Amino acid sequence: MLALRQIGKYYYIEGRIAGKRVRKSTKKTELIEAQVELAKFIIDEETRLTNKPTRFNELVTIYRNGKSRARKELTSKADSQLRLVDELFGADLLSEFETFSVSEKLDEELWNRADGTKKRYMSTIISVWNYAAKRSYVPFMKFECEYRDGRVDDFINADERELLLEHMSAINEMAALVMEFLFATGLRYSEMRGLVDSDEYKGELTVCNHKGYRGAELKRVIPMNARARKGWVRLRGDFGSLSPTTGWLRHVLRTACEQVGTKMWRVHDARHSYASLLVNGGASLLEVARLLGHSEVRTTERYAKADKGRLREVVELLF
Repeated sequence: MLALRQIGKYYYIEGRIAGKRVRKSTKKTELIEAQVELAKFIIDEETRLTNKPTRFNELVTIYRNGKSRARKELTSKADSQLRLVDELFGADLLSEFETFSVSEKLDEELWNRADGTKKRYMSTIISVWNYAAKRSYVPFMKFECEYRDGRVDDFINADERELLLEHMSAINEMAALVMEFLFATGLRYSEMRGLVDSDEYKGELTVCNHKGYRGAELKRVIPMNARARKGWVRLRGDFGSLSPTTGWLRHVLRTACEQVGTKMWRVHDARHSYASLLVNGGASLLEVARLLGHSEVRTTERYAKADKGRLREVVELLF
């Protein structure tokens, strides 16, 4: 039941409607004017509650409009994620969200995507749903959210790397060559596609990136070992013709992981493996940070994981 209450010089609407607690200023000092505002508020609320959304895309619209009214501009990244979620779940009936697991659909639709990507989808879905639930459009619900975000304590060791490359070569030789080059250089896939030249005499790669809203060009030089030089010779000229996305490579890697019987590694884990093997081999974090192009060493710490066998050797040094 809603009622008017004078606080200071203004009248406030207080009470509950459809189980939701309300406390809203009418911004009126006269009782008659405040009663008119109360009547308008009740009509608006009843109209809103009788026209409840039935599909998820309507919740996305409510979320967007609410943020706009609150004058909170969505970042380009958040806006892009909302569009992706709308494409995937927009046509789904809200009643179905109580009967099927959202994570199961994410696993089915995004089977070749990293867990970090699925986690971003899930976080956006939860934000949209909770926003609507707080406004009584839908009931509150607990979602499953058990996706890996890349911050794990394991990496692809040298033996597992060779086994994966062997199986990938039997499936798709080009995929195996690309993955081997990523393992040997620590490059991102996008950086590898952008390679156009190399100082073969010095055995170095020059990698260019553009960072910041002004697109400042950042360069770093990566020395190539024998395996990286061999990969460069076999792949140069083919980098630009590769697909701009890693879908084809993820598919081959996933199949190889299933054949080997290991966890589902990501293409980007080649970069984590590169950093971890260097650190466990004696390289300093500062040196690895320079090779990876990190501006802060603490970022490199996420990439460089300690080998469990090495940890067992270290504790033996105590006595």
